[in-house]
Amino acid sequence: ILLVAISLLYFILAAQFESIIQPLIILSEIVVDIFFVLFGLWIFGESLNIMSMIGLVVMCGIIINDSILKVDTINRLRKNGIPLLKAVFVAGHSRLKPIIMTSLTTILAIAPFLNRVDMVRFAVPVISFYYYRYERRDDCQFVLYTVDLLRDLP
Repeated sequence: ILLVAISLLYFILAAQFESIIQPLIILSEIVVDIFFVLFGLWIFGESLNIMSMIGLVVMCGIIINDSILKVDTINRLRKNGIPLLKAVFVAGHSRLKPIIMTSLTTILAIAPFLNRVDMVRFAVPVISFYYYRYERRDDCQFVLYTVDLLRDLP
């Protein structure tokens, strides 16, 4: 399944970048990711289990996404006539904030699942608070309830 997923990702990236080499450069980072995950697990004395494999997949997704953003920016700068080395530096500088933002959204989205007990301790009071807060109101205000809930969540 992993080989099929990687080959499909390669074909999609090859079609997007209209290149054979650039998707290989992006996908070569998966090898580095796997090495550092295994090294980190060994350093901390942890075993390779389902949760660490899920973390590996999430980390690979974050790094592949960041690489796609940077390579796309480098390609656009190269089309404007900027030399390769300068395009790499300019793309790294100009895309740093969006890369950090996309990485943080993924990391923060999975952070509550790192410890299920804390997630339950967090979610039950919040949901019950909003349920009792809006239970006496009309059903048409359920939209307001949803917007208010999403606004107040960290």
